Amino acid sequence: MSVADIINDALKAKGWSQKQLAAAMNQSPQNLSKKLVNNTLSAQEFLDAVGHLGYEVKVAELGSSEELQTRKRGVGPRLRRMVNRVTYDTYKADALCHTPMQDGWYMELYRDEEGRYFVAHYTMWEEGVDFISPCGEEDARKLYEEHGDAEKAEAVFGVA
Repeated sequence: MSVADIINDALKAKGWSQKQLAAAMNQSPQNLSKKLVNNTLSAQEFLDAVGHLGYEVKVAELGSSEELQTRKRGVGPRLRRMVNRVTYDTYKADALCHTPMQDGWYMELYRDEEGRYFVAHYTMWEEGVDFISPCGEEDARKLYEEHGDAEKAEAVFGVA
């Protein structure tokens, strides 16, 4: 089984086309198709693709159900920006939740190792520019309660 087989099965299960997945991954349909045909998707591209399709890949120790603990990746591509002399990086933070795509854009909420919250804004518009906005805990909690698992908000943020 190849990565392309897994991606194609996931596309079929979700009713997506390769063109839709390519747009979500900010790639041309031709580029994604070529990578699938040649089996040259990087590990991160594979994780991004299955994430966009609503799946996740887990790694567990053989003979055990214990999962390898890694960062909670978001569904968007890596975004790294400096805001007010602080560098925010989606690959060095845990994704907490994301909004649905609406009118060609969506947001993902992150918490970094220092406990700072920030939102990655992604656009699918032609000439669109992705950006990062820091946010306070109260706003992060509101976003999480609306677009994450409201029942787990207390575990994620502590007692209100």
